[in-house]
Amino acid sequence: QHLIDRGVIRYGAGNWTLPERTMEADLPASMDLLFRERVNRLHPASRALAQTQALATFEHFTADDYAQIASELPPHITHGLVAELIANDIVKGDGQGYVLGHAAMRKALVSSIEDAEGRAHHRKLAALYAAKDSSRLAAVRHLLAASAPGPALALLSEVLNMSSESRELAASSGLAYADIAQLLAQAHDAAILIGLKPRAVN
Repeated sequence: QHLIDRGVIRYGAGNWTLPERTMEADLPASMDLLFRERVNRLHPASRALAQTQALATFEHFTADDYAQIASELPPHITHGLVAELIANDIVKGDGQGYVLGHAAMRKALVSSIEDAEGRAHHRKLAALYAAKDSSRLAAVRHLLAASAPGPALALLSEVLNMSSESRELAASSGLAYADIAQLLAQAHDAAILIGLKPRAVN
């Protein structure tokens, strides 16, 4: 794919044209560089969609998830953005569910995110997960990452009122115990910073 993108291998009149010799300069210096170049070539809206998925708590996205993340766009535009991601091997899917194609692709996407962009992506993920009863703890995680401790702690209080024990949190949230422990530690620090009294969880 890299050689096609660079025009080293060409297709025309029903035939592929290959070079007699491949120069070293035609090859990517590293796989990381290859993935970064692929991310940079994306349409900005497609790149933003993929960046948001790269930050998501749960890697699996549905068509409805994409539609909510890009709710400001008409459905046919969002469909086209997802098609571009598939065509460029950014995500893999079957029309029902989509995941990022490679761990290195996730790394390239995350490294391409500016701080302000990251906060915006996390806010969208928080809204996505807050609308799902099974993912509200993930919404708390993303609100904290979006530098919104007040809403994050308010939502966490609601979740804790419904699930007072850690095993209930794990069962209802889909998160591992280690992830829940890390999230609660982050919430504890956020509560102290804004002057709230932390709450104990059994």
